[in-house]
Amino acid sequence: MVEAAVKRIKGVRGYVDDLAVRRQADIQSDDSIADRVANLIDWDVTLPKEKIKVKVDDGLVTLTGEVEWAYQRSGAEMGARRLPGVRGIINLITVKLQVRATDIKRRIEQALERQANVEADRVSISVEGGKVKLDGRIRAWFERDIIERAAWSTPGVQQVEDHLSIGG
Repeated sequence: MVEAAVKRIKGVRGYVDDLAVRRQADIQSDDSIADRVANLIDWDVTLPKEKIKVKVDDGLVTLTGEVEWAYQRSGAEMGARRLPGVRGIINLITVKLQVRATDIKRRIEQALERQANVEADRVSISVEGGKVKLDGRIRAWFERDIIERAAWSTPGVQQVEDHLSIGG
């Protein structure tokens, strides 16, 4: 439409099409984005309201704070990512270390022993701080998912390194 109008102007021999169309609804102020992210955190019953802080700069959302569980950290990020006007997320939320490394290892081992379809003795678990490293040989992909979920579901786990191999 604009191109056709420009071509009709007498004397125009060339033009640069450098137009970008943005709907008014797509233009969001940082204040409105911050308000919506804060409201999302307040309305989500799984997220601790006072523990997560929001900062927005040119549509880039920075989340900070300390939570009890890893799912809360990822839940805040996933919720903010879906909002219009958000151009990116920097997730600096940390997971509070609630228990000692020996407790983390013991709880993961107990969770795996409760799983009838996982051979827990084939998995080696090491814990350093809130970082869990999984080693061993398992039979199938579904076991990997069960083992990772057991690790992430344990209080105090901040990171999981999966070095499990599948076969035999």
